[in-house]
Amino acid sequence: MQALVYEKFGNPKEVLALRELPVPEPKAGEVLLKLIKSPIHYHDIAIIRGAYGYRPPLPAIPGSEGVARIEKLGEGVSGFQHGQRVAVSFASNVWAEYFTASAAMVVPLPDAVSDDAACQLFAMPLSAILLMQEMRLQSGDWIVQSAANGTVGRIIIQLARAQGINVINLVRRAEGIAELQAIGAEHVFSSDDEGWARKAREVTGRSPVIRAIDSVGGTTSLQLLGILGKDAQLISFGSMSGQPMQIDSGKLIFANIQIRGFWGGALFDASSADAKRALIAEAVTLVANKQLDLPLEGEYPMNEIQAALTHIARPGKVGKIALGAIV
Repeated sequence: MQALVYEKFGNPKEVLALRELPVPEPKAGEVLLKLIKSPIHYHDIAIIRGAYGYRPPLPAIPGSEGVARIEKLGEGVSGFQHGQRVAVSFASNVWAEYFTASAAMVVPLPDAVSDDAACQLFAMPLSAILLMQEMRLQSGDWIVQSAANGTVGRIIIQLARAQGINVINLVRRAEGIAELQAIGAEHVFSSDDEGWARKAREVTGRSPVIRAIDSVGGTTSLQLLGILGKDAQLISFGSMSGQPMQIDSGKLIFANIQIRGFWGGALFDASSADAKRALIAEAVTLVANKQLDLPLEGEYPMNEIQAALTHIARPGKVGKIALGAIV
């Protein structure tokens, strides 16, 4: 089989290469899967660069989730059929024609969930669901998020709407405003507009903004901190800018604001088996019932990985870029 492999950490465009490898055998408790498609997440890129929360042993095959078909069952595994379509997450070797995964992380799919949605069904949606739970919000509360037109940002908008939560959505380009309004988002502002914070305060009136989700870092952290009310939280979810968070210590102290990090994968790993099953079932149900939209913007065969990586860097994307079967 063919797989994308990297033998050292670095720029994915420089270190990823297609290699011929033996088809792996599933161990006890595992399944062998034939890939249909897999999204390219920012955390996948960070892992390849060696800049994530852990470093896999090298050489390594990247990719952390996808939609696939059952090829073979390992010892002790039952309940699946050959050729059955499944979603798989929390894997580490997905960008290959065939890959193995723990059977516990493989979920059969209803027909109502498309391949485009199924390939990205867990990593971002589960992180967003867990984050909404962790923020302990009530209907009518106000939150603010950066990178609102990213995948997680769009999911937060959809989840918050269903829960009656008000969201101030911050994007980095004025063009991003219309993109979010097209999916029904309200209160969308561009950080290009120097007066965005004042306009956002006018929208909230006397209601405080109690949570900020920062996926960017750098000066964006400072902007989000500035709009928070007393006793609020600034949650670091990502660092798309690659820059350290900038913080106003005076606002932090006198408004009694807390700063915390959030890593959805670690929180999911620490959850009980029952809690994991409930989260997965919630994600599947939301997508199957059309309450959560997970579009793809583009798809490339794995042998066109360079083109896929170039596409990821384009501004204005409205969905994930996925890797599919080799052609």
